[in-house]
Amino acid sequence: MSGHGSKDKKGGHGGGHGGGHEEEHEEEHEEEHHEEHKDHGHKEEHYESHAPEKKAKPPPKKKMIGELGIVTLLLIAVALRIFIKDFDALYSIEPIIPIAVYAGLAYGTDAGILIGLLAYPISNIFLEGGVFGLWSILQGLGGAIAGAIAGNVRKITKGDLINYSVIGTVIFEIIVSLPDQAIYWEFPVRHIITNIIFAIIIGELLIKDK
Repeated sequence: MSGHGSKDKKGGHGGGHGGGHEEEHEEEHEEEHHEEHKDHGHKEEHYESHAPEKKAKPPPKKKMIGELGIVTLLLIAVALRIFIKDFDALYSIEPIIPIAVYAGLAYGTDAGILIGLLAYPISNIFLEGGVFGLWSILQGLGGAIAGAIAGNVRKITKGDLINYSVIGTVIFEIIVSLPDQAIYWEFPVRHIITNIIFAIIIGELLIKDK
């Protein structure tokens, strides 16, 4: 009896010691696993914090045009206006706005402004009334605004050329009508319609939509 009891005590003592050792081992294992998990999480956070950010794609760059290119477009605009003005029946038909808009769309704001600003005063030198007058200033201002607005568009398309030619022509007609404080709709409507035609022709010749 006493031997059986002693054995039980030994077993109990041995079991308690073994159980305690296993518990300590499990605790140590859990702590190590927890530390590894923390380290892993820290590494992930470190990687994410140092991961390169995705950069937004820059807007497409417009083609460069040199002084010769600007002068060429300017001379074309001036020559066409002078040629058309020789026909009395073609009054208020002039392609300067669509050409300035095309320059702005294709080559940027500066090109659009220069052509819109200079084409009217230069062509006025050869037309009745001359260059020196409020009309030349207002015409140049209207043309420059039309070219400038088109220059802010990222991509050139035939549709943009038509739309901004219409917008530019409306702005032009409002500006040149300021001294009279009235708009005589016959000439602006003719100007808008013919500029749409010019824009379609320029688009077909010079723009390849992708």
